[in-house]
This record gives sequence, structure tokens and C-alpha cells, in this order.
Amino acid sequence: MTDELLSDTAPTAPETPEVTLEDAPDPKTFDFAAFVAGIRPTRRAVTIYSRGDLAAERDLLAARISESQDAQRPAKERAAMQKRLKEITEEITASAIDVVVEGRSSEWVSKLNQALVKDGVDDATVRGSHIIAEQVVQPEGVTAELLEQIRKVSEPQWVALSQATTSANNGQGVTPDFSRGRSATSRR
Repeated sequence: MTDELLSDTAPTAPETPEVTLEDAPDPKTFDFAAFVAGIRPTRRAVTIYSRGDLAAERDLLAARISESQDAQRPAKERAAMQKRLKEITEEITASAIDVVVEGRSSEWVSKLNQALVKDGVDDATVRGSHIIAEQVVQPEGVTAELLEQIRKVSEPQWVALSQATTSANNGQGVTPDFSRGRSATSRR
């Protein structure tokens, strides 16, 4: 397989600047009200793919390429498989969409959940789709009905959205070190 497709090097974390007590704001002059006024809801993003069906072919090709290298098969044979692997990878990547959700308070989630129950939405998972849809800020046009379609066709994609929403609601992973992020190389 090409280095381009199977890079096993982990992105290096950026250096964390050393913070000393001298760098901390002066408690006597720090404007906490201004700080609070600047707080924004936590947002999380997740990438979902419409062509998850291609993952199986990608996995098989990757295994075949590895086997052909071990068996020292002709380079021409491996090159054809590598070309197809690259095409599949590009097709999967082209099917990606980034979804951004904005965190809400547990009180907000509870009230919406109760309102949905009152409106006759008995299935907790369907209520989850409604709650997620209300928290999506990007792209526009996400509805509970569309999320239910995603769940029925590819539940792992729905679970990824649900986990991002839970993470945003809990404020998980909000740190300045960007260590949870991707490498600087663009995937698109």
C-alpha cells in the first residue's frame, strides 16, 4: 500500500506553552463578568459518510495488497489494487459531511424530552433524534426524520452524531492543547 494511504505516523501534538503563576490574571483586576459574558456553548463536530458501504471493499483491498507484498507478487498487480484502493478512499472521502452540534443544558434536554413524551413520541431513540436535530447548527435542514433515516440505514453514523451531542452537552474534551484534533493535513 502506498505511504499516502497507510500512514501510520501519529500526528505530533503541538508544544504546550509553559504557563507559570506570573502568567495568570491578577485576581484583583480580573473582570470575571467580562469573562462570563464571553462564554459560548460547547460545540462538537463529527464527520459522517454516506458511502460506508465501500468500507468493506477498502478493507479487502488493503488486506490483498498486504498479502501480495508478503507473497512478493508482481508490482503491476499491486499497482492496480493500489489504484482501486485510492479510488475507493477518494469516493468515501467525497461522501463525507461535517456535522456541528451545540451543547445544551441538562435542563433544556430534559424539558425537550418531556415535551416529546407529552406529544406522544414514545420511543426514546426517536426522541434522541429530535434532541440531536435541535442541537445541529451545521448543516442546515437536519430534522429528526432525516436522522431516523440515517439510524435505520447506518446506525453507527447516528451513534457518532449522538456521541458528539452528548460530548457537547457535557463539555467533554474542551482543552486548548488541540490534542484531540487531526493532523494538519486536510482529508478533503
